Amino acid sequence: MKEHKDFKIIIEKDCCGNYIASAPELNNCRAQGKSMEEVQAQIKKAIKCALGVTEASIELENLTDTKNLS
Repeated sequence: MKEHKDFKIIIEKDCCGNYIASAPELNNCRAQGKSMEEVQAQIKKAIKCALGVTEASIELENLTDTKNLS
């Protein structure tokens, strides 16, 4: 049986238009990208790295609006 764990993901948009994602429950788990798709792919990789897994399937669900950083 697969283990299921939920993590809160915060995605923000900076003043240059880049996206920054973080998983606050995982120490120093952050990612960035030029698009929402890129930052989502990068935060999945960062979560896998933080958890020390390579084969885990990570799904991002219930995403809400991003916050603009000014």
